[in-house]
Amino acid sequence: SGFRGKVVLLDFWATYCGPCEESVPALERLYQEHKAAGFEVVGVSVDSFADAVAPFVKDHRMSYTVLLDLDESVRELYKLRGLPQAFLIDREGKVLKQWFGYDGKVHAEMVEAVKLAVAVR
Repeated sequence: SGFRGKVVLLDFWATYCGPCEESVPALERLYQEHKAAGFEVVGVSVDSFADAVAPFVKDHRMSYTVLLDLDESVRELYKLRGLPQAFLIDREGKVLKQWFGYDGKVHAEMVEAVKLAVAVR
């Protein structure tokens, strides 16, 4: 509810996931570029051990919101199929897009989708 009225990129990731680690700097840039327009990135760690997450967040300078899903409830809610998996949610809470994996093509699609979503008021 704290993100109501904002465009949210919900990103499921883990510290042991190579493509997840690759996506972090790009998601940070995307967040910095669009946060003034009401855009948020919420990273949901699916790591089993919480102690691995804080050092990873610090080392990778993740300034966006990072949550832990230790009880797997959020994973189940979004029917997580693998990592990384991301969902773009509009200002009304509707899922606009979802992506599996991360590469240049996925990133380009994310950038365009975010630009379109934040333009809608």
